[in-house]
Amino acid sequence: MCCRNIIPNVVTYNSLIDGLGKLGRISHALKLVVEMHDRGLQPNIFTFNSILDALCKNHHVEKTIALLKKVKDEGIQPDMNTYTILIHGLCKVGRVEDAINVFEDLLVKGYNLDVYTYTVMIQGFCDKGLFDEALALLSKMKDNSCIPNAATYGIIIRSLFNKGENDKAQKLLHEIIAKGVHEKLASSYWDSSSNVLLGGDGEQKDDSVVVNPPPNYSVSVERRKHNRCSACLFEI
Repeated sequence: MCCRNIIPNVVTYNSLIDGLGKLGRISHALKLVVEMHDRGLQPNIFTFNSILDALCKNHHVEKTIALLKKVKDEGIQPDMNTYTILIHGLCKVGRVEDAINVFEDLLVKGYNLDVYTYTVMIQGFCDKGLFDEALALLSKMKDNSCIPNAATYGIIIRSLFNKGENDKAQKLLHEIIAKGVHEKLASSYWDSSSNVLLGGDGEQKDDSVVVNPPPNYSVSVERRKHNRCSACLFEI
């Protein structure tokens, strides 16, 4: 680029750094940050989020924490994505207690946590088999007006199945079916023709595990199908 007199800007560098991070070439990404400084360009939080994410995915949590401290010392304010990356990284290496501390500190300081941050923390609980904590956080999430998505429910249900917690999985399925949300997700774990609870692989989990669907389930499904068609026609 420079040979053609095309001067890269911050956006260009951020794209290159993000790509290198995804390839695990973290040292090369850091060299580009130095090059940015040499060219008088100021890296921003998007620059460092790519590197922090790459460090976490390669289990370099201590380096992540050190870099995050350096970023803050340079006056660059971390965003919600930064802290979510850190929480995810801590959970991946089994440091769930540290992840909880970061998560709760964000709540105390009044950060507006999004569905992704909640889901990452819930996954951390599930990976450790802390299902009561995961379900409690799911409830707290909804109390804070943050609506769980299919990924949130899917992580919990899949983890419950894997640990043989069929009763809790059934209760959660009832909840999402009754509320008419994530129909596709629910159908992945429940055979409506036989009312049988299925495992995450779509196989029958247990002959004795039968899910009783909430009243008017079939009616609500048809109504949602009709509403979706109406919405499509309206958009056209």
